[in-house]
Amino acid sequence: MSQWGLASPAVIASALKRIRGGRFLFDLRGFLADEYVDAGVWPAGGTLYRATKKIEAHLIREADGLVVLTRGAGELLSRWYPSAIAGKPVTVIPCCVDMRRFTNQLSAPRPKPGPMVYVGKLGGWYWLDAMLRFYSAAVRLMPELKLAIFTQSDSAPARNCVAAAGLQSSAVSISYVMPDEIPARLAGASGGLSFIRPGPSKSASSPTKLGEYLAAGVPAIANAGIGDVDSMLADRADGPIGVVVDPRSESELGAGAARLRDLLADANMPGRCREAAREHLGLITVGWPRYRALYEQIGCA
Repeated sequence: MSQWGLASPAVIASALKRIRGGRFLFDLRGFLADEYVDAGVWPAGGTLYRATKKIEAHLIREADGLVVLTRGAGELLSRWYPSAIAGKPVTVIPCCVDMRRFTNQLSAPRPKPGPMVYVGKLGGWYWLDAMLRFYSAAVRLMPELKLAIFTQSDSAPARNCVAAAGLQSSAVSISYVMPDEIPARLAGASGGLSFIRPGPSKSASSPTKLGEYLAAGVPAIANAGIGDVDSMLADRADGPIGVVVDPRSESELGAGAARLRDLLADANMPGRCREAAREHLGLITVGWPRYRALYEQIGCA
């Protein structure tokens, strides 16, 4: 995908609105220029950065309504483009999970203890060495704990990271599984890893894997500063559904591993995880109703 890949559909939709009329809903998946700066690909204030931000500002002005993935993204829009979004609906719709995919696994026998898991791409923003450090801290408290990585990425760099971390290859499996297999592979897992390299633009990120972990009744393990993950995992009156740590601190890793061990001993934890997924990330309970309401607000119902 080129640097314009995420903007092109919105550019076309904006042009069609001007030519043919109608309504333009801008589904903003993140702030592309700022992500490239955070990743070190573009210099802040460079030509590509300025051009991309100019397109972003134009699209936001032209939109009749906007979708963002997180509350943090909505706050950034209010700060950066207050006049452009004035009077327009801005709706937070995170990356959702279809909980019907996980129904068959909920009553299945849960292996004890299951592995710690990671699902998704590797490299780039995905902070594998930090996840391996957390696993190392956890296995010191739970010596039988294994790690299963399910990824569509090339496994060779991951295997090199595992070796560099001093982990036994017999304790860590790396494989590709079909999407339909994910619910069964997550059933009974001892935690789902979701560490993303932090940066200002990551306040707009909503990890898809988070909903999958929670829908499977698996506590999530994440680093701080990524979208709405911190508040979702920690701010529950009925008890925690995951662990948030700063992986740059060895003491934080150790404390987080201890919290995970305690969570796994809580018989009510899987139910809390599934309820949190339904409440905050459910496709039917969150995604569809919010889109329908937004279409009505902009006159497209």
